[in-house]
Amino acid sequence: MLLGVVAWGGELALTSLTVQALKPSYQTVWALLDGNYTTGSLPGGVARLDPEAEAVRTAGNQAVVPGALRLIPFAALGGWLFWRRGAQDAHAEAAFLGLTVILFMLWSPGWSPQWSVLLAPLILLNFPTRGGVLVALVLISLALVEYPLLFRLGAGEDNVMDGAYRLPLAGLILARTALLVGLAGALYPRWQGTRP
Repeated sequence: MLLGVVAWGGELALTSLTVQALKPSYQTVWALLDGNYTTGSLPGGVARLDPEAEAVRTAGNQAVVPGALRLIPFAALGGWLFWRRGAQDAHAEAAFLGLTVILFMLWSPGWSPQWSVLLAPLILLNFPTRGGVLVALVLISLALVEYPLLFRLGAGEDNVMDGAYRLPLAGLILARTALLVGLAGALYPRWQGTRP
């Protein structure tokens, strides 16, 4: 599919895809470690025909823990889950899908609030209870508080969070990360076939 995008869009499409690797970490625990209090958006005056130049200007520090080094434990855990057979039923497959998506989100250097919309059906599919609905609502509420509310109030034109808003942002990021880790912990027994 990406080959089709590059074939259709040419150099601009290739630049648009590679620009993602140039952006610093944002809205994750990795961004907190790096000292990056930014969104994943490019600055407001993005030159439509030169996104690479704008991405290089994007504010942010280099990664403290390089992406390749972060990939090792997450790939090992994902490979272990993939090669080790869990239960062989639809519930275990749904749990495996949820675990895989959460592992990717925890590894990723950036977070997009739209990912809450991706996770909500997986949460409800695995936990079709009042608790599952509550977890999905909390995750979506955290995303809405983070962006657009917090970033609209506290970010400058360069999408960097002002000092007074950094602590609430860090709290939201840590709460979301804890929720994802807890969700992965709840999905693991379902993947093994032991459901409470």
